[in-house]
Amino acid sequence: MNRVQRAFTLIELLVVIAIIAILAAILFPVFAQAREKARQSTCLSNMKQLGLGIMMYVQDYDELFPRFRTTAAEQTPLSRTNRIYGPLMMAQPYIKNIDLYKCPDMPEAGSPSIWSTKYISNVSVWAGYAWNVDYLNFSADCSDYNLATNPGSGPPTAMARVGSPAATVMAAGVALAEGTGSFMGANALYPKNGGYYYLFAPATLTTPEGCVWSNGGWGQGSLMGAYGGFEQPRHGQGGNIVFVDGHVKFMTAGRVAAGTNWDVNKKNTEIVVTDRNEYLWDLE
Repeated sequence: MNRVQRAFTLIELLVVIAIIAILAAILFPVFAQAREKARQSTCLSNMKQLGLGIMMYVQDYDELFPRFRTTAAEQTPLSRTNRIYGPLMMAQPYIKNIDLYKCPDMPEAGSPSIWSTKYISNVSVWAGYAWNVDYLNFSADCSDYNLATNPGSGPPTAMARVGSPAATVMAAGVALAEGTGSFMGANALYPKNGGYYYLFAPATLTTPEGCVWSNGGWGQGSLMGAYGGFEQPRHGQGGNIVFVDGHVKFMTAGRVAAGTNWDVNKKNTEIVVTDRNEYLWDLE
């Protein structure tokens, strides 16, 4: 007696396919979130190592932070392979890994990409991590900016000037963002979520103790976008901060702008400090 083998019916196959589709719709976003968390963790690790490199630099240079840019003598011979912009690149001799300057979520920049050529000067300009330039480089009246001894820079800032190292931003992940006046998209070197070597403090235009750009700060009108360069648009939920004492933390833009009235839709000229005890950017 022959047994008749029963096959799946069309309805049964459609039910199985529907179940698989539902499971995929549920699980794929979870996997995507897990991958993003992994990239955030890598970004945090990069920031931690850069912060430690700067701390070693400070110990070797009489408790002084690096200048904003290297001097003419330090740039000799002038070439795109050794000219340095931005203090974070001064950590390179200590960490010896140029790839640490790239956030895993960053897009390529330039043609060819700066991350394929890896010239020190190019990476130092378009890195994924940036310096608190408003408070850690220049005097409030800008009188020490661009002198013969400090071309394109100010003198080194002493760590002793920082009143609360554990509550003062040294550097952060940086991402160019949309906003009125933003130079994001100006050319291939400035893509959305691309990097740059400085970022602004939220209320820099209305605080008297910072030497600032006229189109700086956070909010609409900032040349870095509404977040002043802070990398939240790149990671979605926040970004990484390294503080002057070397510790690193993942924070939301609202928390990084604590002590101000910042809102993404406000003009940069309207952002003011509302609570000095909460403000994380100045030297007090």
